[in-house]
Amino acid sequence: MVRLEEVSKKYGPDTAVDSVSLDVHPGETMVVVGPSGCGKTTLLKLINRLIPLTSGRILINGRDTAGADPVLLRRTIGYVIQQIGLLPHLTVRDNITFVLELTGVTKDRRNARAEELIQTVGLPTDYLDKRPQHLSGGQQQRVGVARALAANPEVILMDEPFGALDPITRQQLQEVILDLQQRMRKTIIFVTHDIQEAFKLGGRVAIMRDGNLVAVGTAKQLINSDQPFIQQFLGPRAIFDVLATIPVLAALDATAPVLGLRSGNRPGSSRWEYALMTDAAGRFLGIVEKNVASQRGNNLRPEDIRPFTATLDAAASAASAIEKMLTSGNCWLPVVDGDKLAGVVTFETCANLLRIKEV
Repeated sequence: MVRLEEVSKKYGPDTAVDSVSLDVHPGETMVVVGPSGCGKTTLLKLINRLIPLTSGRILINGRDTAGADPVLLRRTIGYVIQQIGLLPHLTVRDNITFVLELTGVTKDRRNARAEELIQTVGLPTDYLDKRPQHLSGGQQQRVGVARALAANPEVILMDEPFGALDPITRQQLQEVILDLQQRMRKTIIFVTHDIQEAFKLGGRVAIMRDGNLVAVGTAKQLINSDQPFIQQFLGPRAIFDVLATIPVLAALDATAPVLGLRSGNRPGSSRWEYALMTDAAGRFLGIVEKNVASQRGNNLRPEDIRPFTATLDAAASAASAIEKMLTSGNCWLPVVDGDKLAGVVTFETCANLLRIKEV
């Protein structure tokens, strides 16, 4: 979808981007990170021709952007920036449909598109007639995302769009992007300085340094890198940032014993001191000591079961599992989906998620 071939940008003797080659696949979210001044924003500006290349080629859908009219090219690429750039004298409706008006789309179709997109980014339709100054920063950024989607571009560039927002609003907008990407499968190149955000949003992450592209890979591949700069840049918390992107269901321990009142049993490994108890419908009831379970056999009684309230929701992440194990003082936790037992997660199974290197 987007291919950079030996792309460079120089300002006199200074090199902002140095021979960067990168392929961004159709429907992929590629996140670009790196220290300040490493060339991240310059790279985005080169893609939509806000600044000219010094050398190299940029292709979108196999077509060299150097041969395209830069104004027309920008109308086919969504662009979201930290400063948002909404026009204060226009309504939200007109801000969203600004490009559509320039391209001759009828007013009825523009209005329909605005109503569709304002709901897509999680705002009510009555906001369409408001001015940008009457919206919060997070609401304005949602409008900025809607505007970037207005012409239904295949490629969207996002330059630290949530950098100026508070943590709660930032997290909400990250979820908006994840939801939009799940439904629309746009090709997104997203610049950020936040490693947690990069790992959460990026299918792959590209790391830049001094204008050079030093690594591209998934979050798990990058934290397993032996390059000193990458280890230093990601920092010690990167492991938890990766685990925050992995569902706890991926870390279930298949060796945990599960016993059922009037239902099938799974003996599990002998290293477990307890067995988890379920009823015939699979609902989690609590735990029972394995020696008691061995003595009772199929004659377990409800009074043999001890309550165990430190459970984890099946929608949680592996990072949440570790946090709850630490705060609850347990080295394992039952995972429940509603009231039904989904399995058991342990410190070891969470650690194993990171030990497995991807090819």
